[in-house]
Amino acid sequence: MVVYVASFSVGQLLVFGAFALLVCFAVIGGVQWKTGVLEEQAQPSQEVAESRAAWFESLELSATGTSVSPALAHPMNLPVLVLKPPGPLGQFSHRREDLHPSAGVVNGFSNEALIFRRYELESPVSLLHGGLDLLLVVLVVMPLALCLLNYNHLASEREQGRLSVLVIQGARPAGILFSRTLQCSTPLLVILVFASVVGTVLSGPTDLSTLVRFILWCTVIFAYWCFWVAICSLVATKCANSINAALASVSVWILIVVILPSGLQFGMDRFTESASKVHLLALARSAEADALGSVDQRAEALMAQHSTEISHLKIEAPTYYRSAYVANASINDRVGGLLDAHAQKVKTNHLRLDIVQAFSPATAAFRALQESSGAGYLRASNFEHQVRSFFRHYFELVGVATLQGRRLTLDEAEEIGTFNYRESVATSTVLSAIAVLLVLSALLLFHANATARKLEVSHL
Repeated sequence: MVVYVASFSVGQLLVFGAFALLVCFAVIGGVQWKTGVLEEQAQPSQEVAESRAAWFESLELSATGTSVSPALAHPMNLPVLVLKPPGPLGQFSHRREDLHPSAGVVNGFSNEALIFRRYELESPVSLLHGGLDLLLVVLVVMPLALCLLNYNHLASEREQGRLSVLVIQGARPAGILFSRTLQCSTPLLVILVFASVVGTVLSGPTDLSTLVRFILWCTVIFAYWCFWVAICSLVATKCANSINAALASVSVWILIVVILPSGLQFGMDRFTESASKVHLLALARSAEADALGSVDQRAEALMAQHSTEISHLKIEAPTYYRSAYVANASINDRVGGLLDAHAQKVKTNHLRLDIVQAFSPATAAFRALQESSGAGYLRASNFEHQVRSFFRHYFELVGVATLQGRRLTLDEAEEIGTFNYRESVATSTVLSAIAVLLVLSALLLFHANATARKLEVSHL
């Protein structure tokens, strides 16, 4: 180990040390963020659990014949906590997740328009935004460090005339290049993998799902590292002097990390069909106002549809709870299809991005790392879909009882259940990104090897 460390120059050791400190800072910040989110979510969880327990207690008293207030244990008042926990490896890719809503309560007075506003999130593809996390270090800092460490492996020999001497003595430019590149690049990969292991252990217990995500996370990092090792090798073979090699390396870094992702984002924004969120929210608010302004008429129409269930009540005007239910039913009828159509457009756009992401390797790595860690817009969109699906299930079960003016039975209340977010990994996004990066790496390394062979022939 001492001999290995001594083989590096002081400048290279400084780069390794600075990179390791930055990685440590990012991991520590991510673990603290995740701990803080879990602590903040614990308080509303406890409050809703106590309210829910009190609701069931009142329902049990009513079921035994005990007289309770009409407001207690009413179907519309049953609270259900809707919680989006941090991703299994969210401490590595939190970015602006701390700004996003992560908890709410579903009850009979909610509607799909409110849920859409509460959990509506943006879908950034740009790599340069948000706070420091390990994702940003991998995507932006690691490539720059690799460029700084590897740009002059052959250029210095060529401009000082040593390459011809080495070739005459039997050395091969390809062997010199790849051995030096791997020697200087491997410590960065080791630092990232070691930090990922430590961050995963510090963040809490690891189950099988988290282990699978960790393997995917490290695999994407390795594929992205291979891609940049191949880029650095190709640049080193193409440039005849150190200045040109340094300028070429930085230019390639700017192109791949900044320009291509921004261009892809611009193209996706301009050439994909996507409903304006502002327009959607305006329509949702219009639907709310329209429904609330004509509750009686809509109540009569809806109660007529359920005449069989409420025929024995002989009630013509809806109560407060019926009015709220009918208003929400009207809003949901107006808004539900609109939100489903928007969600489908978002899904279609991301499928298109899966196809074209080969033109932007950094975007491919960005999306794959987000999905494997449990962050990003696809997870947020999936969470919103699950929330609204649960809400429709809830609303359907409390509807008939509310129109009948009765409480739920204990069996009906238990059937509603609680909301449990189901994690899913967009494996197509992750696996396609890994495939894209490895294929590009192989092509670039092949080209770099061919160029190195030409150098060998020209210096004989």
